[in-house]
Amino acid sequence: MGSSGSKSKNQSLLGGKSKKKGGDDGLIGNRKVRTIILSIILIAFSAMAVSYLIDQADFYNNWSSSVLGVTCDTCKDAANAFTMAYVGCFVIIASAIFAILLFFINCDDKIGRIAGVGLIIGGLLYLIGWIWFVNTYRSILDPVWDTLSDNAQQKITSAMTAWSGEAVLPSVSAILLGLDVFMHLFDDEAKRLFSNLGNLFVVSV
Repeated sequence: MGSSGSKSKNQSLLGGKSKKKGGDDGLIGNRKVRTIILSIILIAFSAMAVSYLIDQADFYNNWSSSVLGVTCDTCKDAANAFTMAYVGCFVIIASAIFAILLFFINCDDKIGRIAGVGLIIGGLLYLIGWIWFVNTYRSILDPVWDTLSDNAQQKITSAMTAWSGEAVLPSVSAILLGLDVFMHLFDDEAKRLFSNLGNLFVVSV
């Protein structure tokens, strides 16, 4: 009884052994709790975002292949950017589900790190896809940019900034969760606080 209880306390994420850290408060300080909670949030967000991203990719694909395609040399790039973003969403969803399921399977940490790598890759794909689209969208408007009023330019710039912020929050969250799953990086409370505040600061700026 005593030896089995001691063994269970030393179990790390996905069945591997880890050193006991003082940051486990039974809530977000517990790796299992925070991984499941953040994974569910990322799954919900990605599931809602993916339909919009697919629609946008289809819109720019149809535009580039229509007779109006000659008016938009970069529409194909915009479609590819949205494709990259929604592929990133699918990777995040699959990796987050994998990370949750592995808590209920007795396996080694090395297998669990696959989920961490997937979350990192999915977050990067989502972020790069949005950055690519924002740059492409600006180039689409280049021919008429100087003819727009200052107010219109300001609104468009604000929209692009909002898109960038929207891309940073979920993608960086997925990357940080992936690093946590892969490296157990945020068992320390100070690192968790710094990463969360840093993420919010970047999005706010």
